[in-house]
Amino acid sequence: MKNSKFIENQIIKTLKKKEQGRSVGDLSIELGIDKSTLYTGARSMAAWNSNSLKGLRNMKRKIIDSN
Repeated sequence: MKNSKFIENQIIKTLKKKEQGRSVGDLSIELGIDKSTLYTGARSMAAWNSNSLKGLRNMKRKIIDSN
């Protein structure tokens, strides 16, 4: 599986900006990606809101720390 070049924090920030009403065009220019990539990413992450991603990251840390 191909690793994303974006880290979780960048994904969270981008989702928050999109939720706040920033246009996809502006976000794609800011990130240096194509609009279609942003739409695809937003669609695939639709089930995850930014709080869910933070929770997932915290769970990963707890699992790693417990090992």
